[in-house]
Amino acid sequence: MSEELINGTKSTESNHQENTFEPIRSQEDLDKIIGARVARERKKYEGFEVYKEKAEKYDAFEESQKTEMQKLNERLENAEKENAAYKQREQLVGWAKEVSDTSGVPANLLRGSTKEELMAHADELKAFIGEQPTAPVVPSDGQKPKHKTATTADLFAEALGDKL
Repeated sequence: MSEELINGTKSTESNHQENTFEPIRSQEDLDKIIGARVARERKKYEGFEVYKEKAEKYDAFEESQKTEMQKLNERLENAEKENAAYKQREQLVGWAKEVSDTSGVPANLLRGSTKEELMAHADELKAFIGEQPTAPVVPSDGQKPKHKTATTADLFAEALGDKL
């Protein structure tokens, strides 16, 4: 046995005894196994709530230590970021309108983040759609008839005129 401990090995008989599998035969056995596993996991996170509270207190302390100037600088940085994003959106809308006017593709269909990308997308859409057929022009479209229209009774009498 001392030889086994010195060499850092165990006999095959003891390994065989530790690794034997016993099937779970009842719900109680399963509950015990799962309960033991859950207990081991909970033990890993023991005291987590205490650490969480300490971290929150530290963050609050750090925030209270900031000077008024630091707080104003942070607000200014956030406002500048929002302003830049707004300007970028407005620039993109302007480019889309410009490309739409020149290409004839509606601006809401265009995708891209630069003017070149918008133009390329407009060209792709135009090539995909191709030449749109137009409806035939009817010369009398929108004009009123020159003769008086007949009533329903007149049309009925005309249809039955030969059969009566």
